[in-house]
Amino acid sequence: MKYRLLLPLLVLSIRLAAQPGLPVADQTFKLNGESEHFYAFAEGDQIQLHVQELTGKKIKSIEFSQYPESNLLFRAYELDSVLEKTILIPKTGIYFLRFFETGLNKKICRFTLHRSAGSAETARFDTHLNWDVKATPTFRIGKKSVQAGKKIELVSLGGQTTVGSKKFYLKKPMNAYQFSLPPNTRQWAYRIAVGQAVQEARQQDAQKTQTDFSRRRRQNNGHTAGNSARSVCTRHGH
Repeated sequence: MKYRLLLPLLVLSIRLAAQPGLPVADQTFKLNGESEHFYAFAEGDQIQLHVQELTGKKIKSIEFSQYPESNLLFRAYELDSVLEKTILIPKTGIYFLRFFETGLNKKICRFTLHRSAGSAETARFDTHLNWDVKATPTFRIGKKSVQAGKKIELVSLGGQTTVGSKKFYLKKPMNAYQFSLPPNTRQWAYRIAVGQAVQEARQQDAQKTQTDFSRRRRQNNGHTAGNSARSVCTRHGH
């Protein structure tokens, strides 16, 4: 008679925790009646909402809606524990998170919002609103330049060509160089040098450029070289 050894099959369940997106808000406040919080989001964004009442009491209702259309995306009633919800943004625009309570006792609430962009194009979308949304609910989508880096490059140029004197109304031909600047360049300089003076000149130029860059950065509140476009909701005047 043959015997077989049967080993139990162990199935390991591995739970992968979802990685949170970029932080949008983290607020703790006293809830007495109604509290509203406004933000801008782009189409395709996934919003991770976390809500908690810190005193162990119930919150009558929580709503997440589009503004000003009041298109309701999520609502929860009688929250007495931690709420975790992922919300998909259907359209670029303004959205608000509303807490509502009718009881006499004040509640202390904390909520956080994290955003996962729907595409690389909207990854730098500005979620903050800098005007009174209720007074001016209309808006437009625009772009603004923000600092993307502080990279400084020193490049040796080639491609020397001779330009005829007639083009510059001169008696002798001129030497010319053709080159392209990187996109969004805010400051550039050039120097013509030969021999050992080239290396010394490069070091001097690098030090001077760095000094000028730092000074301009302080003057312009950081909006200096290396800018890229960032989408933002701005108020639309009447």
